Amino acid sequence: MDSKDRRILHELSKNARIPIKHLAKIIRMSESSTIYRLERLEKKGILLGTHAIINSYKLGYSGFRAYLFLQGTTGDKEDEILNWLISRTETSVVGITQNKEEILIMSWVKSINIFDNFIKQFKENYGEFIKDFQIFSYVGTIYYPRNYLNPKNKGKEIIVRTSVPVDYDLLDLSILKQLSVNGRKTALEISKELNKSVKTIINRIKLLNEKKVIMGYSANINLNKIDYEYYKLNLIFSKNINYNTLLSFARELDNSIYVDEAISKYDFELNIEVKNKEELNAIINNLKQLTGGIKHIEIKQVNKYLKLSFLN
Repeated sequence: MDSKDRRILHELSKNARIPIKHLAKIIRMSESSTIYRLERLEKKGILLGTHAIINSYKLGYSGFRAYLFLQGTTGDKEDEILNWLISRTETSVVGITQNKEEILIMSWVKSINIFDNFIKQFKENYGEFIKDFQIFSYVGTIYYPRNYLNPKNKGKEIIVRTSVPVDYDLLDLSILKQLSVNGRKTALEISKELNKSVKTIINRIKLLNEKKVIMGYSANINLNKIDYEYYKLNLIFSKNINYNTLLSFARELDNSIYVDEAISKYDFELNIEVKNKEELNAIINNLKQLTGGIKHIEIKQVNKYLKLSFLN
C-alpha cells in the first residue's frame, strides 16, 4: 500500500460518499485509475466497506454498552454464546478482545424494557458462565477520520449525542438501512431496490442530512492489512480535569478514532489505532503529562468485530 492508497482510505474515512470525480482530483489521478485503486483495495481485503454515520437518537433509540466477562466456558460454549448474541436483534455491535472471554456489546433499542428483557434472557440462558457484566447507558460518540493516514490534510470530527427524535417513516428507515451497510450506494441503486423514483430517494437523503439523522459517511478498514492495532482506553485520572481539555487532546491526536461518551465510572474513553505498543505507550504517557496522572486505566485490544450494524 503506497501513499495514494493511504490518501484514498483517508478520504473515504472523512467522507465515504465522496464522488469519484472529486476523489480523483484530490489524489491527483485519473478517474479510471482511482476506480482501479479503489477496487484493488477491496479485492485485497483492505477496504471492507463503507457506511453512513447515523444519529440513532434522532430515530428514538436508546443506546447501551456492555462489557461481558465469561468464566468456566469451553471453546464450543464460547462460540454458542457469541452466535446467540450475534443473532439477537437487540445487539448492534458484538466484538471480542484478544481475550476471547471478554465480549463487547453495543445495543440500540426503542425502549429500556426491550434491553432489560434481552439481558434477563441472556442471564437465564448463560448466567452460570458470567464472571462480570458491566452495563452503561450510552450518550454519545465523537468520530475522527483516521488522520494518521494523511496528517497533512486532516478531516473534521463528527459529534453524535443524545438528541430530540425527529419524524420519519418506513421509507426513510429503508434508505438508512441501505446506507448503513454501503455508504457509497447510489440513489439509482437504492431506488431500484425500494421501487421508488430516483428523485424521491435523492430528496429523502437530503432531508435525512438536514435533520442530522445522517451525520456523515466513513470506511471500514481491515487494520491487520495495514499493520495497525485498535485499542480502547478507559481512563480514570488522579486529578479533576476539564473535559474539553481531553476532547482537545483527542482532536489533535492523529490516532484518535472515537471518543465514547457513557454514564460510567470512567473519566474518558478514547479509541485509537496505532502501529505498535511503543506508539500506544507514548500516547498514554502524553495523557499522564496532560492530566497530572492516571489513577486507573483499562486497555482493551479489540481483536475482531463479529457484528457491526447501525440499525436493527
